[in-house]
Order: sequence, then C-alpha cells, then structure tokens
Amino acid sequence: MIDGRERLLRDLVWRIYLYGERRPTVIAEKAWAEFERRADQIRGKRDGPDPWTYDDALTKAEEVVRRQKLPDHYQPLPHEADGFWTPERKTAFDTLVAATAALGQLSPTAVRVSGSMLRYVTGDSSCFAAVNTLASHLKVNRVTVKRARADLLRLGFWICRDRVGGRHKQAHYEPNRNLVE
Repeated sequence: MIDGRERLLRDLVWRIYLYGERRPTVIAEKAWAEFERRADQIRGKRDGPDPWTYDDALTKAEEVVRRQKLPDHYQPLPHEADGFWTPERKTAFDTLVAATAALGQLSPTAVRVSGSMLRYVTGDSSCFAAVNTLASHLKVNRVTVKRARADLLRLGFWICRDRVGGRHKQAHYEPNRNLVE
C-alpha cells in the first residue's frame, strides 16, 4: 500500500483494540507488524523525510486505550422504554458489530454509525434518523454515513423497511433481532 498509510495504521490499531486487546504495547506490536508487511516503507510520512516507525503505532494505540471506550459506543438513554431492545441486548448487538469490525469485515466508521443509530432505538422501535442527523452527530460527511449504513444492511446487521424516497418519507432501520435472540 502506498496511499492511505495513515488510515491503514489507524485501522490496524483500531481492529486489534476492538478484538479485546487493551495493552498499548501489544496493540502497537501487532499493528506495526501488519503495517510493515502491507505498507510502503520507502516513502516517509506524508511523503516527507520522516520515516514510519513503531512509535507511530504506539502513539495511536496509547490514544485508543486512553479513551477506554469505543467512539460513539452505545450508552443507555435515561428514558428507554421496556421492550425487546433492552440495554443488555443493545450492548450485545453493539459488541457483535464491533467484533465483526475487528475481523476486518466492517470499517470503524460503520461501527460508529451503527452505535449512533442504535441510540435512537428504544423498546420495540426503529431508527429513523436522517443521514444529515447521523453525519452531524458523528462529524462525518453524508456519503460516509450512506456507505456505512449500506455495509450494515449488506451484512445483515440492520434491516430497512419503508424505504421509499421522497419528501417527508422516512425509512425505518431496525437492528436485526435474530442476531441477539
């Protein structure tokens, strides 16, 4: 890989963290080994004179561990209603999505989008948040949200109903209950 090396290293660190490792040195060692195997080491960072080093991986790993949480990971809302989607089931669902990302089948952004959508689901309801709402909350662009949501649908994590376009018509996205029953 020549272009996108910064993102590659970030994603490698992220995936190892999602897989359950919490020691920054171990995360950095594993991420660095994979980075060395996959990325062009001849060109420096940002095409400059500074080479990529293990310390770059360690810095990213320390930051991920320091935060001690998954970005936009599900946190129960105070007004959650009774129903199928209890806080325990939401946590199990979120963990399954994160584990899939750890295996490289979903991007970290898709995990964040799923977690953000899951916050809108209470009891037996669905998520009807607009792309603009999700993009604003996550501080990403609309296309990124659409791609992440498409990946979540394709892999069967979310199900969409009432997917009719047009003004004042909202699609309803539901987490796949079969995954946590």
